[in-house]
Amino acid sequence: MTRRRLFAVGALAWAVSGAVHAQDRVTQSDWGGAGLMQTPIARMEEEGQISLTASYTSPYARYNLSMQPFPWLEGTFRYMSINNRAYGPADVDGDQHYKDKSIDLKARLWKESRWLPEVAVGFRDIGGTGLFSSEYVVANKRFGNFDASLGLAT
Repeated sequence: MTRRRLFAVGALAWAVSGAVHAQDRVTQSDWGGAGLMQTPIARMEEEGQISLTASYTSPYARYNLSMQPFPWLEGTFRYMSINNRAYGPADVDGDQHYKDKSIDLKARLWKESRWLPEVAVGFRDIGGTGLFSSEYVVANKRFGNFDASLGLAT
């Protein structure tokens, strides 16, 4: 077995074993920040975590840098290409797609307890064009291995 294949197999085994043992693992959403697919959750990454993600869901290509500077605060910087919208007039910009840059913040209001869910408030696209701006409140409550999430956004 070549070194490259051996490294790939080792990396895959490490990733699978980490996923099996990490039941409380937080995933990154398409928009960056802790979430599931395109929905934010109240859960937070570990303090000091930095995540770099890229996703493509037609017509959006997103590149996100998320940071967890404090246990209760998450920040995301996003650069996005919108493939079905022109950047400007075709005679000036050619076939360039529209670009959007934004900043998101999410703050945890309180941690989950025996009776209360973990609750966070978030602000999407507060710094940027405001094309995707939104405010939300989201709550997560764990029931054994099941983690329920409920939120409201504008």
